[in-house]
Amino acid sequence: MYRNRVRSRARALSIFSDSAINLNFIPIAGTSPSLDPRITFTRSTTGTYTNSAGVISSAAINAPRFDYDPVTLEPKGLLIEEQRTNNVLRSQDFSSAWAVSTCTLTAASGVAPDGTNTAGKLAMNNGSTPASSRAAYQTISGITGFNTVSIFAKSVEFNRLRISVLSAANTTLPGPDFTLSGNGTVGALSNATSASITPVGNGWYRCVATFDFLTGATAARAYYASIQATGDGTSGILIWGAQLETGVFPTSYIPTAGAAATRTADLASVTGTNFSSWYNQTEGTIYLEAQCLAAIAAQTYLAIDNGTSNNLITVRTSPSSATFERAQIVDGGVTQVTLEAGGYTATSINNFGFAYKVNDFARSINGSSVLTDTSGTVPTVNQLFIGSERGQYFVNGHICRIVYYPTRLSNEKLRALTS
Repeated sequence: MYRNRVRSRARALSIFSDSAINLNFIPIAGTSPSLDPRITFTRSTTGTYTNSAGVISSAAINAPRFDYDPVTLEPKGLLIEEQRTNNVLRSQDFSSAWAVSTCTLTAASGVAPDGTNTAGKLAMNNGSTPASSRAAYQTISGITGFNTVSIFAKSVEFNRLRISVLSAANTTLPGPDFTLSGNGTVGALSNATSASITPVGNGWYRCVATFDFLTGATAARAYYASIQATGDGTSGILIWGAQLETGVFPTSYIPTAGAAATRTADLASVTGTNFSSWYNQTEGTIYLEAQCLAAIAAQTYLAIDNGTSNNLITVRTSPSSATFERAQIVDGGVTQVTLEAGGYTATSINNFGFAYKVNDFARSINGSSVLTDTSGTVPTVNQLFIGSERGQYFVNGHICRIVYYPTRLSNEKLRALTS
C-alpha cells in the first residue's frame, strides 16, 4: 500500500509542480520525516507516537510526531491532537497503585509495545472459574461525563479481556469483552457506548471502551475474562499502557507514574513572511490529504485566518455531522460561502480540494462532483494553522499533505486533483 501511495505521489508531481507551497508529511521511502522550516511547531509536553519500527516512542517537547502504522509500518503523517489527561496512575508499572480481585498481577513479565520489559501478567487464581470476578483495577474519584478507557493487551495462555467500570453506587458495570487474536474482535457493548480493538504489532492489541460516567462515579476496572478454562494460578494475559481520558474516543498513549499526566495539544502554524511569501490574497486553491482518529464533528484539517474567526478560510468536518466535510469562508464576520457534503469516511485518508476567488468558489472530495457557489468575497488573512483553528477544533488525526496554488484552479482540475 505504501509503494502504491509513493507511485501515486510520483504521478502527481506534475500536478503539484505549479503550486506555491507543497507541505508533504509522508517521507520519501528510505528517508526520515522532517518538518518544513516554514512551519512553527509547539507542544509543551512530551508525546508518544509509533516510530518507523512499529514501536511506541516518546517525542520531546516541541518535537513533531510523525506516526507510523504499527503493523504495516506505513507512514501516516503528522499527528495533531488536542490536550488530554491520563487519570490512571502507574499506567505501565504494575508494582504499585493497582488492586486485584480473584487474580494475580505480576509486574515486568513481558516486552511491552514500547520495547521495554514493563508488561504485567494478569492471571486467574488457582481454581477460579470463568464466572468468577477477576480484575486488576484502580479507583479514581471524580470521573464524570464521557470518558474513554483503553489498555494494551496480549494473549499468552488465555485470549480474552473485559473492560468494566465502577458506578457511583460502587456497582460493577460490565463493558465489552475483547478477543486477542486475529484482527481482534469486540463483543457486546453492554454498558459501554462504543468500543474498538486495534492490532499494534507483536501480538499486542489496544482495547478501547467509552462509558458515560454519572456524577460521582469512580474508576475503570480492567477485567480479565476467560471462558476457556478454570484458573491455575499462572495462566493469563499480558497488559500494559492503561489509560482513562475524558472524551468519546482514545488519543495516543500518555504514560504516567505516581500522578495523572497531561499531554498538551500539538500546534502547527505558518506565520509572518513564511506565510506572506507564497500566499495570494485574492484567489487560491487548497489541496490536502488527511485522516482522523475518530469521526467527530467540528474537526479542523486546515484554517487560514487573521488571528480571529471573523476572517477565515477553513476545511473541516461539519459542526453538526462527522460524516460531512465543509469548506467555508468568512469575511468581516459574515459567512460568505459554505460548501458541505458527505462522501467520505473520517477515519480513512481523504483528499480535499477547495478553490476560491470573489464570486467563484468550488469544492471536491475524493473525486466527487464539484460543488460551487457564485456569490461571496475573500478575506484578508495572514497565517495558516495545520490541524486546528488557532488551537481549537483539533483534527485529532494525521495530516499527510497540504498543497496551495496561488490561482483558482478550474473545476475539472480540482476534481482531478482529489481523485
